[in-house]
Amino acid sequence: MASKEKTIYFVLNTLGLTGGVKVIFEQANLFAQKGYEVHIVHLLRLRTDLKGNLVGILKKIKYFIYKNKRPAWFELNQDIIIHRWFSLNNKKIIGFLIATANETADWVNKVNYNNEKKYYYVLDHELWTRNKDLVEKTYSYPLKKIALSQNIREQIEKKTNCNFIGL
Repeated sequence: MASKEKTIYFVLNTLGLTGGVKVIFEQANLFAQKGYEVHIVHLLRLRTDLKGNLVGILKKIKYFIYKNKRPAWFELNQDIIIHRWFSLNNKKIIGFLIATANETADWVNKVNYNNEKKYYYVLDHELWTRNKDLVEKTYSYPLKKIALSQNIREQIEKKTNCNFIGL
């Protein structure tokens, strides 16, 4: 097991074939190559209002079907550990916890964990996923925000009071 400083949890809203997920998988592979213990967490219940309805039930079925499967469309380093969790609550997390989409930022923000170790990879303004106010609220969370492109950083800084670290 790696040390706290060399352990990373990427929190994703899907493991499906999307450009954003591909970017995170590439980042995960890079960190694994550098000796980090990398975990990819696929959060299955991003919205609490799904509990008990058809979509929520289908997500549970999907969880049990795919629980131990790795995404076939991308060659992830075999050392990367994949989790499919319904929430981050009551999970033993060490190291860095990284939100990768605005919905996952909600979960990373509210989990009881060291704020100094909580990050938010901002890949886009993501206004197609939900209400603009909810998306932009995530930029105010006390997560260290990293834009993986200068263009995205400038676009979001113009529209919000968000502060980014590094690039």
